[in-house]
Amino acid sequence: MTKLVSQLKMQRSPWLTVQEVARYMRACERTVRSLIASGKLKSKKRGTRPTGGKILIHRNWVDKFIIGGGGRLTTKQKTELQELKNEQ
Repeated sequence: MTKLVSQLKMQRSPWLTVQEVARYMRACERTVRSLIASGKLKSKKRGTRPTGGKILIHRNWVDKFIIGGGGRLTTKQKTELQELKNEQ
């Protein structure tokens, strides 16, 4: 899948994979998994594969985590993100 197709897919669905959340937050996948394991970032498991299924995170949960101070955004970036959320 090309980068553009992946970005378009991410924009359409409110549900993101761990990899997509890592890109969205500009963090590594290990950090995202750690946040989920610690309960700081809400997630859902889809499926019951032997590996435990696919972990999905709603985009609003990620935004709430970032706006709440859990992410690495500046105050200006947090304000801009909040304004974008309010426009929706």
